[in-house]
Amino acid sequence: MSRNSLGITRRRFLESASLALPLAILHAHPIAIAGEQSLLSPDSDQAGQHSIAKLRLLGRKLEEQRQFYSEVLGLPTTEDSAHEVTVQAGHSKITFADEKPEYQNPFYHFCFLIPENKLESARVWLSKRWPVITVNGQQVMHFRSSNAHSIYFLDPAGNIGEFIAHHDLKNARPGEFTSDDILHVNEIGVVVDDVPKTVLAMKERMGISPFIPASNVFAPVGTRQGSFIVVKKDRLWFPEQKSPAIVCPTVATIRAPKHADFLIQGCPYDLSVGPAA
Repeated sequence: MSRNSLGITRRRFLESASLALPLAILHAHPIAIAGEQSLLSPDSDQAGQHSIAKLRLLGRKLEEQRQFYSEVLGLPTTEDSAHEVTVQAGHSKITFADEKPEYQNPFYHFCFLIPENKLESARVWLSKRWPVITVNGQQVMHFRSSNAHSIYFLDPAGNIGEFIAHHDLKNARPGEFTSDDILHVNEIGVVVDDVPKTVLAMKERMGISPFIPASNVFAPVGTRQGSFIVVKKDRLWFPEQKSPAIVCPTVATIRAPKHADFLIQGCPYDLSVGPAA
């Protein structure tokens, strides 16, 4: 596969976000944590074990979204109505709901995990169907800190989507890339005012920690299989660094043995870990 690199590390994902969130935990069920141990075992090879099981986002342009996710990405539609659509992305369900009109132009960053050996094949596959984001003549982004490569695209609603291949995961598959190689959703962006405080609260309340060293502006909390990408406000989304991130209602659950909720007072986030229903 291609090892082209922009020399961009995962820490520069901090160039992606904005809008403050007051950090006050409204409701949580603490989980016992042994030292630095996470509730999630790191980098399990069991398919979908720590994936984002459910993701509910605001959606606009639902008809275009239906066509994109079903016809371009080839994901099965599991629920469809006038006001929302749900697609199955491997072990994950993603719902786009046209609700809450006070959020007029919602958009998000999320990521799909693919087999670690298929990034270049995925780039070719996607580029034949939809524009792949190009920065400085490069479409493949290399993250040395997490030993991963990614490509990015914008869906019809303006969401920043990503395919990522984590080379430390033993999930290689034979053959060329197809939609069946979209394994699951493994990242959702969470924009906050205070990253260290949020990371500490997530550890105390949900038993999850960053899987690579975090900074004051960026922390991937969880595992490579599934994580909340906690980033500081007032940044521009990677990789183009043109669109200021906005806070929009997000419901997300990472698969884990035990259940714990994490709500932030005055903010439209409902994050949790736990067994998938």
